[in-house]
Amino acid sequence: SGKPGAASARGRVMNAAPVLARLQRRHAELDAELRREMNRPAPDSLLVAALKRRKLRIKDRLKT
Repeated sequence: SGKPGAASARGRVMNAAPVLARLQRRHAELDAELRREMNRPAPDSLLVAALKRRKLRIKDRLKT
């Protein structure tokens, strides 16, 4: 490639795929955990809030 750093930029994009997959998987796991907690007779509001914050942080990382 003619541009300096082009190969390293491609490497970063290729290496991003496993990271994105891991984040997507973790987001889905948190979503399932949140649904389980919400379906309990007396959901733990602090746990629900923490799970929502964790999901949001992951969602933000997925956007960047």
